[in-house]
Amino acid sequence: GKLEVTSRDADVAVSHICNAAIGILPKFTAQDLTNTLWGLARLRSPNHAGGRGRSAAAVTRLAQAIVHACAQRVPELTSQCIANAFWAVARLRLRLEHVRDLVEGCLVELSGGRQLRAFTPQGLANIVWALAELCGDSAARKGESLLTAPWRANAVLVFTSVAVEALGRIDEFQPQELSMLAWACAKFHGRARPPTARGRGGRCRPGAEPHPAEIEALLLGIARQGSLRLAQLSAQSVSNIAWAL
Repeated sequence: GKLEVTSRDADVAVSHICNAAIGILPKFTAQDLTNTLWGLARLRSPNHAGGRGRSAAAVTRLAQAIVHACAQRVPELTSQCIANAFWAVARLRLRLEHVRDLVEGCLVELSGGRQLRAFTPQGLANIVWALAELCGDSAARKGESLLTAPWRANAVLVFTSVAVEALGRIDEFQPQELSMLAWACAKFHGRARPPTARGRGGRCRPGAEPHPAEIEALLLGIARQGSLRLAQLSAQSVSNIAWAL
């Protein structure tokens, strides 16, 4: 967690808490579920107690149970809940059927009138970062995308809507969040290539279509903000933005 405690006692405590929590999940509110899932994702870092040792399996079991519960209660999830859940399942690299159910349910919510204005800048950045991890261009090319083609098309629409919202509030994003947005745009859409580009023998070369205009506009907005706030950007953030551009 926040304190990065890594002792054996912490490992035992995390394992005990996870095992006990599974039995009382029906009592958890939607906020409780997603807050816990967010915490588990933090614990799964190799530097934290829940990322290794006996607690690692307990963390995974509890995460799976929470994802299943969240998938059944998507309409109850607040904007913060959705953003935390997206980030957590991507961070945990879960690829279970319940994860797909949760992501698809949230995509329905986000494309069906859920007000993106209710999301914080961090929440918007978390959503696009998670979509890039779960079903981005590279994952699709490797056959590792969480979503099938029809659902990925829905994810593209949601990603684009978030991009439009983010651009309208671009000056509200923290430097790290700008970096997340840029990385997600590049990872989700892949390298742009004109659809008429030809290879040897006049054949069309395989590759991504040109980026949607909304994505290009967001990347330009991020570049402007980066130039204005260069002194605030970490080396990693500068690297991520430069790579994405």
